[in-house]
Amino acid sequence: MINEKIGIVGRVKVRTYPAHLEQKIIQLFEQGKTAEQIAEIIPAIGEEVHNLVMTKGRQLIFQLLAGNTTVGLKYLAIGTGTTAPAIGQSQLTSESFRKLITSFSYDSTTIYCDTFIAASEANITWQEVGMFGNSTAGAGANSGDLMARALLSQVKTSTQTKTVSWQITIN
Repeated sequence: MINEKIGIVGRVKVRTYPAHLEQKIIQLFEQGKTAEQIAEIIPAIGEEVHNLVMTKGRQLIFQLLAGNTTVGLKYLAIGTGTTAPAIGQSQLTSESFRKLITSFSYDSTTIYCDTFIAASEANITWQEVGMFGNSTAGAGANSGDLMARALLSQVKTSTQTKTVSWQITIN
């Protein structure tokens, strides 16, 4: 008997850049560069945290494998809540900002969802981040299904831009 287990692991990398580099970073994204590649070109201050892939996130993966193309990931959300992640959560504790994911890429085991946060956006203390998908995900807070959630603690000001690179690995 073959006993295989599939694991889903996530991590989030948040990189901080000076605001005066905003146009350069936008240009690099427009050229098809990933957040990883941009960090190799323009050094940044970064933080990496692990996240929890939620029950709804696991369901989204299986729906995609079954051919349902309307359920994909769409939005990154940032909040001020500090409640520990739990697998059954369906939204952030206190969502304050939401933005369409800037770019997607993948390799043989990992999908990379990169979002660029401009100097004028999300100028709050970031305590939680989440990714949302499904056909119900929209620009409004708490819409869609919460794929993954992580806690962090970063202050974002108008003197900074950030990239958020969410990596989901299936192994």
